[in-house]
Amino acid sequence: GTMGGVIWIHAVSVGEAAAAESFARRLRELRPEFELVISTVTDTGRRLAEERMGSLAKVIYVPFDLPFCIAHAVKRLRPNLLPAHLAAEVLAAEP
Repeated sequence: GTMGGVIWIHAVSVGEAAAAESFARRLRELRPEFELVISTVTDTGRRLAEERMGSLAKVIYVPFDLPFCIAHAVKRLRPNLLPAHLAAEVLAAEP
């Protein structure tokens, strides 16, 4: 991450990926010290996020239905801010 840490934005649908764009742009303006990570669960959402926000954020694919994938991403990214529904999945994946 960068000096400020990592903020993770998760977009489940193409609509959420599109909606995340204005949030990510504003967040980049207000908190440039944070690395932004945008995750998606579909190829279409990933392509949209890369096209619209690839210059603002790191775009990753995280299969939401596989808690161990989410847990692995959390361990690698070490985000300062994580969507609540992902946090629940991480807890479910813990032994």
